Amino acid sequence: GPILYPMPSWDRRDCAKLSQCEVSGDTCTIEGKCACRQPDIYRPVGAGETAECIPREDMNFINTPLLGMGYFLVTAVLIFAAATLIWVYYYRKNMLVRASQPKTIK
Repeated sequence: GPILYPMPSWDRRDCAKLSQCEVSGDTCTIEGKCACRQPDIYRPVGAGETAECIPREDMNFINTPLLGMGYFLVTAVLIFAAATLIWVYYYRKNMLVRASQPKTIK
């Protein structure tokens, strides 16, 4: 056959000859990684002999309504904590509030 110079890397040769990349209709890059023909649906993994395209996964494990409820509850807790802090500061001279505070050692 014709002489190819410079020679492709081992990863590129393994990708072209041994991997599932070109068998499935995708192409191998110079680095020996798979270039997916539908990058919005598939993503490349591996290099050389293990190069292939796998489907993209939705990694958002918490659905939107639960995420919104979680943000709402965290906000409510922070608002109640700030309101309690302000209330304690406002009534700091009240006997009941003073009794619930730790004593300072002099």
